[in-house]
Amino acid sequence: QLIESDVHQDTLVSRRLFGCFPRTLVKEYTDEIVNHRLAKEIIATQIANEIVDLMGMNFVANLSEAAGCTVADVVRAYALMVECYELDRWFDVIKALPDLAENHRLQLLSEIAELGTRATRWILRNCDLHTGALDLVQEFKSAIMMIPKAQLKEMQARSWRADVMQAMLKAGIAAPYAQGIENPGDLFKLLPIVEVARQSRCDTNQLLAVNAVVGQAMQIDWFSKQLAGIHPQSHWQSLQIDAMVDDVFQYQSRLSSWVLKNSGGNFDAWREQNALLLEPWLNVVEEIRMTTQTDLALYALAVRRMEDACVKLGLS
Repeated sequence: QLIESDVHQDTLVSRRLFGCFPRTLVKEYTDEIVNHRLAKEIIATQIANEIVDLMGMNFVANLSEAAGCTVADVVRAYALMVECYELDRWFDVIKALPDLAENHRLQLLSEIAELGTRATRWILRNCDLHTGALDLVQEFKSAIMMIPKAQLKEMQARSWRADVMQAMLKAGIAAPYAQGIENPGDLFKLLPIVEVARQSRCDTNQLLAVNAVVGQAMQIDWFSKQLAGIHPQSHWQSLQIDAMVDDVFQYQSRLSSWVLKNSGGNFDAWREQNALLLEPWLNVVEEIRMTTQTDLALYALAVRRMEDACVKLGLS
């Protein structure tokens, strides 16, 4: 399918072509390599092998079904995700660490693959893969470099994750990425924040700070953790839960942008003025806290209440 598509023309995907040739040949014969008669086949083979090696055999099929898109689009989104997070470098460092316990190595590789899956799925659902992809990469990387250290969770000085972070830093991986190894999933939240900041013309760093306050004050952090921890009873429930988690972070970012633009980032003042708007969401969350059984329908209702709040504010 990749060979028959035009994915080889994608700027981020096509870079894999040069990985098959020695650097000296790439430097001296760039044009000849680009115009190689098997370039399309080489690119398709390289990107397919890379995805299977880093993300697993079912990655493309699962996301194609989850997002209702073509295989080629999943590959485009994957290439964009890797460029944003530099995940290929993460994998290289972690796989090469000689003193890392195997259970820790497997745990990290699994967490990073989950980050890559969630980020790719979000890109598929929210981005135009044919225009503006490189702009998103630039904006995302600029945003992550501006994250204050206070926004990144501190690691215990002697923890094994701290050792991994030091290895990543020595390998030339930028500090915000390396520090994200404490909880790779937290870095996923940056994608919707960067996109919402771009759309609403907010300062990304300020939006990041407000988003953290909103997540805690509205119990979104707790809710999203509970939602992501639900064990699906079927394949379709798994797809539903994934989509709901994505929606929660998207709505949180939109609400945070509204708080920033209309209340100067003062969430307490904004909440006092919009108590009736937030009440339906908070009531459902309280119901979830009180119930002893997991009811996915109740979680779906909570997500709908958050969406309703965004719609009433004109943020849909």
